[in-house]
Amino acid sequence: MTRETPAPSWWELVPTLRRLEARGEIRGGRFVSGVAGEQYSLPEAVEELRRPRETDHWLVVSAADPLNLEGILDERPRIPAVRGNRLLYKNGRVIAVLQAGETSYRGDLPEELTPKISRVLTLQAPFLRDGVLAELSQAAV
Repeated sequence: MTRETPAPSWWELVPTLRRLEARGEIRGGRFVSGVAGEQYSLPEAVEELRRPRETDHWLVVSAADPLNLEGILDERPRIPAVRGNRLLYKNGRVIAVLQAGETSYRGDLPEELTPKISRVLTLQAPFLRDGVLAELSQAAV
């Protein structure tokens, strides 16, 4: 909603969201830590959030994607929604960002992974990216 200019105000949405919750179509609660106030989600999304992960889950997201919450849910600067900017998530946390052709890393990463991470962020073809992500999953981070 932060990025939506014609979005309705919260007081207009709440009655509809509460009706949907009463019908069991969505769930209300507090699912994302660090975000104040009521939160609503599809029931299957809540279950997915609560399910423990057996393996690491890697995801490359375009900065133009609505999943780009960098700078909205935390105090970090926003990653502009510009073509070519990408974020690499590991288990729901941003660990690397490609912005203006430069890769920056969040936290300490083993030196041997940085070339693979840089490569996965610069690859244009999703099927090639999937192969590099599989390699990252096999490596210990």
